[in-house]
Amino acid sequence: MIVLLAAVVICLAFANGANDNFKGVATLYGSQTTSFRTAIAWGTACTFAGSLVAMLLSGTLVKNFSGKGLVNEDLVVLPEFAACVALAAGLTVLIATRVGFPISTTHGILGALIGTAAAAGSSIAGTQLLVAFVLPLLISPLLAMFATILVYPGLHRARMGLGIHSGSCFCLGTKVVEPAASVDTMPLTQV
Repeated sequence: MIVLLAAVVICLAFANGANDNFKGVATLYGSQTTSFRTAIAWGTACTFAGSLVAMLLSGTLVKNFSGKGLVNEDLVVLPEFAACVALAAGLTVLIATRVGFPISTTHGILGALIGTAAAAGSSIAGTQLLVAFVLPLLISPLLAMFATILVYPGLHRARMGLGIHSGSCFCLGTKVVEPAASVDTMPLTQV
């Protein structure tokens, strides 16, 4: 069972990496700051470092995603349950990534957790589901927007005070990277 559990967790980790790894470094490649291979290497290194930090800091998250308090306790302790959740989430994320559907690994794990529990005939604690999972997933984008609304004006004033504008260049050592022309400053024939 340990080998099976390790295999499905590796499947989930692979699917998560296939879906998320490049997102953090896409601008490095898109801006032609680095090559594709270098961007992937940076993404892989940073994802690995982040996973090490997450292992140290995410005890509560792991406990939440174990299903404890959400589904029947006797089901949560079974390694087969954890294996089914990891396999279902991993395959869901992998298939969605392969066909180009946008997906969140967190949502995939939550769906796998609920689906596996339902398939096993477990009851699901609706209040716990709402409070511990659904509300945070709904509220976090709103908090991010609110924080942006509060922080952006100060950063905008700082940028203007430093004289940085859309025509400013970005210098990397001796290499000058000119900004791309914005649509509103391009001649109408190029838009």
